Amino acid sequence: METTVNNSLQSVRLFNNGLHCSQAVQVGNGIKTVDKVLLTKIRNDIEQRYGQGNLCGAMLGGLIVLHNKVNGAGNGNVNRIFTQRLQKSFVDSFATKCDSVFCQHLLGRHCEESKLSEIENQIGCKVKQCSVYVHRACKMVNEILEEDKTLYD
Repeated sequence: METTVNNSLQSVRLFNNGLHCSQAVQVGNGIKTVDKVLLTKIRNDIEQRYGQGNLCGAMLGGLIVLHNKVNGAGNGNVNRIFTQRLQKSFVDSFATKCDSVFCQHLLGRHCEESKLSEIENQIGCKVKQCSVYVHRACKMVNEILEEDKTLYD
């Protein structure tokens, strides 16, 4: 569980220091490069289910981390387990917890002040609104991986 906290807070720090939300989630979880073909495939799969729009970068970053943990870095082939189980579980959970998968909806919402304050206290500085989604995406990734370690061990 300590790893979950460290990854989440590291990602928030990276986001506050200028990385895009997707990059912050990925780099905070040890992913150094992004497979753009994979990213496009994941984005297209989500848009088929939820409609087109500017998808939340933190959520997309979380999906890339899950893919790399389950399939290994650099494997552009999305296996059946990932696409059918993990992607759906992660995106549906993110949509439920955040009420949307689209940036324009998430940015239009008032973030819980208590959640922002909690994250600020943990990392020791002010945070941006999207920090909540970066933090949440990292926690969700780790929760899914903890549920079924056989997926990547």
